[in-house]
Amino acid sequence: MSEDIYAKPDLNKKVRFQKSENEDKNEEVGDSMDNTVIYDNCWIQGSTPPNKEDNNTEKPEQIISADVNSRKKNLVRAAAVFQLLLCLLLLAVVIVLVVLLIEGKSLNNNLITERDKLQTSYTEMKTLNTNLTMERDKIKILSANLTTERDKLQIRYSEIKTLSTNLTMERDKLQTSYTEIKTLSTNLTMERDKLQTSYTEMKTLNTNLTMERDKMKTLNSNLTKQRDDLQMKLETMCPERWIKFGNSCYFTNTSMGDWSNSKSSCENLDAQLVIINSQEEQRFLNSLGVEAWIGLTDQERESVWKWVDGTVVNTKYWRASQPDNWDGIENCAAISTGFPPLSNWNDLPCTIQRRFICEKL
Repeated sequence: MSEDIYAKPDLNKKVRFQKSENEDKNEEVGDSMDNTVIYDNCWIQGSTPPNKEDNNTEKPEQIISADVNSRKKNLVRAAAVFQLLLCLLLLAVVIVLVVLLIEGKSLNNNLITERDKLQTSYTEMKTLNTNLTMERDKIKILSANLTTERDKLQIRYSEIKTLSTNLTMERDKLQTSYTEIKTLSTNLTMERDKLQTSYTEMKTLNTNLTMERDKMKTLNSNLTKQRDDLQMKLETMCPERWIKFGNSCYFTNTSMGDWSNSKSSCENLDAQLVIINSQEEQRFLNSLGVEAWIGLTDQERESVWKWVDGTVVNTKYWRASQPDNWDGIENCAAISTGFPPLSNWNDLPCTIQRRFICEKL
């Protein structure tokens, strides 16, 4: 570098600045180079400052100083261009960063939207997976059921196949039977013809037998009439001391006995203690005028009165307030005297002595 750079200023001279100078008289390097006025108040260190009179005679030194200033100006211009390029580079970087920031923000929003969509898709997939799992389980159950049904159908098919074989055998047997029946039918047709002939003969015989039957009917009617006449004669007859009424004979014993002995006595006479079946029979027995045992008792079950033949009494002719089972021992029935004909039954202890009435059918 030239030694003029290190020249000391002449402090005895005054330096003037252009209008673009700063207030502190120190001009910016990049801005003041074009407006700077070079004065000749500088000299090389160690040299004798020139005289004022020599300013017009030292033109070569002035040329060297101007060359140095021109280099400084180029250097400053290069620095300014460099700074401008650096600023443009920084501006480009800032713009790129802003664009990247905007794109990053947009990308972030897109990513959030995609995330939400993925979250929704995940939920839907999860629900779908649950539904598919349920469907899979249902299909498994259905498959198991179908397998069971298939096995049943397989068993059923085997049974049907066996049945078909059996039916085929039965068909063959029936075919054989049909042939036999056909042969038998032919034989039966022949037998039918024979029977037809026999039927004609039997019809003729039947006509003859019908005539004989009519003769026998007439004879039977005559015999029936003779039998009925004899029956009427027998019915009008009762043993000695027995009284006939309707279709029965009645016997009143003069001796006395308890209800059980009276029942046994009637049975010994091939009869039974009287069973009353109608109002006429009740009036007839009342007309005999005796207090006597009849064949009615509730010894088997209290208040269930039965005749000696085991039938339950239907028509009843009890005295007023009877039966009363006085003292809990009145289990046998007797006809009383001095009461209306249709209300003269009384329950008495079976051990009391009374006359009795027997009936023979």
